[in-house]
Amino acid sequence: MEDKIAGIFYDIEAEKRKELFSLMRDWEKTVTEAKRGKMFLYDGFFPGYYETTLKVLFIGREPRLQASNDYIYNAIEHFKNGTAVNSVPYWKRIICMYNIIKNHGIIDGTTAAQIVQPMIEQNNYGFAVVNISKYHNDSDNYIFDLDLARSFFEDSKLDLTNFLEKEITILDPDLMISSNLWDCGIDDCMDRYLGKRIDMNKKIMVGDKCAAAFYNVEIGNKTFKLIDLYHFSFPYYADMDYYYKPISELLKNVIL
Repeated sequence: MEDKIAGIFYDIEAEKRKELFSLMRDWEKTVTEAKRGKMFLYDGFFPGYYETTLKVLFIGREPRLQASNDYIYNAIEHFKNGTAVNSVPYWKRIICMYNIIKNHGIIDGTTAAQIVQPMIEQNNYGFAVVNISKYHNDSDNYIFDLDLARSFFEDSKLDLTNFLEKEITILDPDLMISSNLWDCGIDDCMDRYLGKRIDMNKKIMVGDKCAAAFYNVEIGNKTFKLIDLYHFSFPYYADMDYYYKPISELLKNVIL
């Protein structure tokens, strides 16, 4: 696939973009052999990611409603659509959580549309987003397709080449924020191909529910920090209680 936005990356990020795109091409060729008829989406980082003092990687489950095979290009086009960013829980929460992290845990009430506008103008977003499955879920029910995700792990032949580990190595995040990935039916795949979580006994509770938990994860030869939340598009829990306050508290009391 041609990289339509290669020109918006500069210096080290241009090289990292090429490296990541090359990895994605190899990954796509590997899964294509299975011929499951699903779109494979390239993902990775936005401009400004490698310039930040705390590189933050958000890890989702699967891509949806995509216009092209480039997840980052699609997201930037969505961000340019003004206030529409506020109406999509997935991107709204990611942008607002990143703003809280960037502000050292301070929640200032700025909307996602207000946060993203200077990012667009300055071509400086600063974070990365990947999906654990690259297969596009084109169903209408908005439910995680467990069978499709497990097929993706199988088709990727990660025992031969662990593309997932290679992607994380290129991105080299200082903090990963995941969307309940170990508790959605693929925990065995997560343990085997990404890494087993080491519980650091730091949890944020909302009543009897665990809204967020802090872990370490061994990936390759490096230990990464991980905050695990509910899925970023989960419709039934409040943004502030289950996403923004937990991120703020763990950031200020555990990570910074």
